[in-house]
Amino acid sequence: MEAILRTVGWTDNQIFLAQVRWNQTKIRLLPRWYYSHAREYLNWRFDKLRHIYAVWQRIKYLSPENGEEIYIYNLHPDIRSTTTSIMHTSDASTPTDEEKRLHLRRLRAELRNIQGEMTDAFYREPNNALMWLDWHYLGACEKDGRSRRWHDLRSDCAARGGCCGRTCGCCEKLLFENWLHTPGPNGKRILQKVYAHCTAECACCVISHGVYEPDPRLPRPWFVVESREGNGSTITTSSHI
Repeated sequence: MEAILRTVGWTDNQIFLAQVRWNQTKIRLLPRWYYSHAREYLNWRFDKLRHIYAVWQRIKYLSPENGEEIYIYNLHPDIRSTTTSIMHTSDASTPTDEEKRLHLRRLRAELRNIQGEMTDAFYREPNNALMWLDWHYLGACEKDGRSRRWHDLRSDCAARGGCCGRTCGCCEKLLFENWLHTPGPNGKRILQKVYAHCTAECACCVISHGVYEPDPRLPRPWFVVESREGNGSTITTSSHI
């Protein structure tokens, strides 16, 4: 069919949009149970992507050029003048540079495990119209690396108090990048740029809201402890020891 459309003068963009509309029609006409497994998988994959974004956001803000002070400085304005001296005391309870590097290595190991899990799951999934729309339409990236899904989720990010609701522009900034390889003997090496929306690990949101509740799926940061208020509810604060 694609070859026939090309012979009558259809462009690549026209053919692609026709494929999108055809797959949308099939999803509307075929029973929901036909796509039930694909829907479950796509929801699972979206959750895993948010997990990956949370890991990368913590790695970014705990890297040597930033450091955990970005959290402590904003969660505890009363200790701003003494944060640096406290963080570098010889107290045995203060984490060493090696312990901090170990925390970052644990985060990177978790990142590799998630990526491997997602890759294995991808090859087990059905190749139906819903999957095609997700991979080739919603997940398709523009030249700058932002996907249609990224654009669609801007209002959700803003509604949740994320950076899309402020003028900082953090979600517009590159989170990470990696190389992709297209299949086949003549496959190409493509640099993928990844942009994401805010998670619990977004340091800008920590600064703006003054609250940091770490993502429970990630290793517990050394500078965060739990305390209890008089009414028994649990609050999360940062600690310098």
